[in-house]
Amino acid sequence: SAAPPAPSGLTPRPTSSLSSPETVDLNAVGREALEELPGVGPAIAGRILEHRDRAGGFGVVEELLDVPGIGPATLERLRPLVRIGP
Repeated sequence: SAAPPAPSGLTPRPTSSLSSPETVDLNAVGREALEELPGVGPAIAGRILEHRDRAGGFGVVEELLDVPGIGPATLERLRPLVRIGP
């Protein structure tokens, strides 16, 4: 039988990376999905959403550095877990 579709905003990782988490579309998900990311709690999730609204969305993952509280180390931790668009 076919696997159920991924929830909106989530895309399964390629099957070659077994047991890897799904990636999160920074321009599509809500606060709850963002809070599931390592190092992202309610405050950072809120800032990501504020930046997304103010900037009209993320163009590249590196724009997370424009969010207060996200530095290079956090960006590198999030990079394999997030994406922009489909």
